[in-house]
Amino acid sequence: MRFLDPALLDDPYPTYARWQEETQIWRDEQTAAWVLTRHDDIRSVLKNSADYSSAAVGQRGTERAGAAGGPRLPLLSDDPPKHTQLRGLVDRAFTVRMLKKIEDRVTELADQMVADIPKGVPVDIVQALTIPLPVA
Repeated sequence: MRFLDPALLDDPYPTYARWQEETQIWRDEQTAAWVLTRHDDIRSVLKNSADYSSAAVGQRGTERAGAAGGPRLPLLSDDPPKHTQLRGLVDRAFTVRMLKKIEDRVTELADQMVADIPKGVPVDIVQALTIPLPVA
């Protein structure tokens, strides 16, 4: 089983259903990550930062980001209480009221980025849009 198998990414739901029935917890060889498929297991792990940590995600992310010259992503890789503190700051920036203030500008930026994509050629949408838009 490979979590990042291209066939799986194209249509993941039949595979997810099979995993839930056959193999609820397994280690992915490609990413070295543990994959949990049952809601109760996932919830239990996410609530228990004393026994389960996200730090390894940050380490792997740092290695990848370091190679690309980018920073690690602390909100994704930190455990409580630091994660809780950072999330509190981020939550305030993403209230409905705050998002309404920037909605027109984000739409304008996205429209421009889409317009700048060359027509008739394959494009990596992550590189062309989803990475640059949040930092624009």
